[in-house]
Amino acid sequence: MKIFEKNCDGDSLSHALTITTIYLLLLLLLFLKKRKSLQYYF
Repeated sequence: MKIFEKNCDGDSLSHALTITTIYLLLLLLLFLKKRKSLQYYF
């Protein structure tokens, strides 16, 4: 139980931050891909 509490304190926050960062990076990559494909069309 102590391990679980320890994880809930700091690790879950850093874990959420990591997931958010990865998610934002994926969105950025998709955005850049769309922009590039749009530039090809125009």
